[in-house]
Order: sequence, then C-alpha cells, then structure tokens
Amino acid sequence: MDKKRAALNWAFLGTGFLVYGLYCALSTGGTWYLIASAAILVASGAVCLASAVQIMRRPDQQRY
Repeated sequence: MDKKRAALNWAFLGTGFLVYGLYCALSTGGTWYLIASAAILVASGAVCLASAVQIMRRPDQQRY
C-alpha cells in the first residue's frame, strides 16, 4: 500500500470517529456515560488523523 492511500484511509477513519463522536456528544441530553463515550470517540479520531499526518511526513522509500 502506498503512502498516500494509507494516509487517506487513516484520515477517513479519523474523520468518521470525529463526526460520530460529535454527534453523540450533541445528542446525549447530558447523560454522563454517553458524553464519556463521545469523548473517547473524538480522541480516537484525533489519533487516527495524527497517524495520517505522520504517514504523509515520512520520507519516501527509495525503490531500486
């Protein structure tokens, strides 16, 4: 798998976690365990997006 495709997969996964986490946080009605799970989803999305950034910043492997 090439670098751009891997980064794109991580970015899509991270964006999905962020959007779903924000949806859960905004539609909980104040239930503490749903707010906690939404925070975990948002944190997971941030980690996935950070992985995508790290993949894109890696130097290209030289092919012979």
